[in-house]
Amino acid sequence: MAEDILVSISLLVSNRKDTIRKCMDSLKPLLDAVPSELIAVDTIGEENSDGSIAIIREYTDKIIYFPWCNDFAAARNAGLKEAKGKWFLTIDDDEWFEDITPIIKFFQEGEYKNYDRAWYYVRNYHNFAGTDWVDTFADRMCVIKKETKYEGRVHECLLPYPEKVMQFFCYTHHYGYVFENEDARKKHSERNISLLEQEVKEHPEDARMIGQLVQEYAMAKRYEDAEQLCENWLGTYKEQIRNPFAQFTAVMWLRVLSAQGKKEEAEKLLCSMEEKKVLNEVSWLAYLVEGTPIEINLKKGEVALKHAEAFFELKKKILSKAETFAVQQVFDLKKYLEADIENQMISFGIRAAIEAKKYSRAKVFLDCVEWSNPEKRPFDKMLLLVELFGKSGPDEVFFVYAEKLIKNQGMKNQFLVALENMLQEYPERKEVVIAWMNKQNGITPKKQLSPEMAQLVEALKANIQVLLNEGKTAEAKTLLEELKKYV
Repeated sequence: MAEDILVSISLLVSNRKDTIRKCMDSLKPLLDAVPSELIAVDTIGEENSDGSIAIIREYTDKIIYFPWCNDFAAARNAGLKEAKGKWFLTIDDDEWFEDITPIIKFFQEGEYKNYDRAWYYVRNYHNFAGTDWVDTFADRMCVIKKETKYEGRVHECLLPYPEKVMQFFCYTHHYGYVFENEDARKKHSERNISLLEQEVKEHPEDARMIGQLVQEYAMAKRYEDAEQLCENWLGTYKEQIRNPFAQFTAVMWLRVLSAQGKKEEAEKLLCSMEEKKVLNEVSWLAYLVEGTPIEINLKKGEVALKHAEAFFELKKKILSKAETFAVQQVFDLKKYLEADIENQMISFGIRAAIEAKKYSRAKVFLDCVEWSNPEKRPFDKMLLLVELFGKSGPDEVFFVYAEKLIKNQGMKNQFLVALENMLQEYPERKEVVIAWMNKQNGITPKKQLSPEMAQLVEALKANIQVLLNEGKTAEAKTLLEELKKYV
């Protein structure tokens, strides 16, 4: 009976016969486990269908026709209008869940009673191979209230804004932003920009639509349009700066300036935002990530170092109260909390310490690197470590990391080559490095060598190094035994 329905699932149906069955099969465990209904919103008409409607009939008989009118919100609201459940979930026919179990448990265990909204991830792929992607939260689940509705022709928004959000660590696959060719990508972009420009014309104060349009301009490389929109809107609607969507526009402003190579203007904007203290935690984290490499490039090492250090402190704070800061993670801002961004900031931090000549402060970043993990090959950080040693001089800390690198078979030879190159630039480090390498090989001096013997020893060492670089470890060991006769 209708009153028993807990979840109404609404599916927008277009001509995606290639993915719609995957979508349905991924939803079926939820449909089977929780009192629910499936509403299919047909936006194309059966006469124009590629077979998708026939597939849908295998899963539900509740199919409503909604002629497509270039308005995603209107289409989602058509499904919402028919919903009889306590909760609403919407999905597109080119998406499918990898594992919907967390959502099933959310309803089965009664946890849904503590929230009025829930977000899951959409994994937007950048290539058809599925090897590159970005995960963004999808605001697609909510308690159905009298005022519940979607707004926006494209990049639609679910209203009213939530009071308490559940974040699911499950995701849908989505290849909708991967295109067969440049013409297809351009056509998709132009469609979105046209719809968003219409929205902004009708609702110039709408911070969310402004953020979406700026992002679309940037993706289309219309940087001047994006920059002008950011500057004009944030100047006109200053009172909205605390709005999470306005914060995103502020982040996009910095990205757009950086993309155009306007380093001085970008750095000036960063300083202005820092001085005014108007950015929330997640947006300021984004500014630290986008701004630190700019400051390094401008040779402002001390400021870059301060900001790199601040990034790690702030990220820790945000992750410790993930639910509190979830509402700040609009659009793609969540990406600044991901591991690959932290990996970049480790490199920026080491580089900033070198530029600022504050070598000891690099340790906090070096400690974050998995030097000895054979599955990790931190090549860029290894080069920074060697450069740091060359410039800073003998340091016991360096050899702590060096010993870990020696144990990483995927990095060992590259590390030894980098050391050799560094010694050519900083020959004064040669004695301490040779002493350390001898220690690693269990070699200790036995006697004072004549100049001729010393020359022979150096030749043997050089040959050993060449063999190691070529992976000829057996031959290298033979020469090592020969070397031990003299030292």
